[in-house]
Amino acid sequence: MQDRLTAFAAPAILPAAAVLTALLIIALGPWLTRYAVAKPNACSSHKVPTPQGTGIAVVGTTIFVSGGALFFLSAANPKMSPLVVILAAVLLMAAVGAMADKYPVTAAPRLVLQSFAVTAVLATFSPELQPLPDLPWWC
Repeated sequence: MQDRLTAFAAPAILPAAAVLTALLIIALGPWLTRYAVAKPNACSSHKVPTPQGTGIAVVGTTIFVSGGALFFLSAANPKMSPLVVILAAVLLMAAVGAMADKYPVTAAPRLVLQSFAVTAVLATFSPELQPLPDLPWWC
């Protein structure tokens, strides 16, 4: 029964997450325009004030979908353990991004924390999904 549920749910997860993310971005747009506008400065890649914070939609959707998958597809299933790592990596990346949006944080600590999150996710890939299969995962 569990395998049938997994086979049915897996193809629906990505499109559902994409639609949920798009809807959240649209819904949050007016609020972000009022309260979370990045003003251009010498380091900006934009010339006019631009709403920031749409990562909230991506992070919220990832947490919702990963948490739901872990809840419904059973965290005891060893095939679900990468979801725990992905969920933790998303939370770390969100915290780093929120911290950088609110406070002046230099690039070095952000790079270290983001590299840690990406490395953790890459380590969960099966050997056939490794980006560079001839290299060990820690390279």
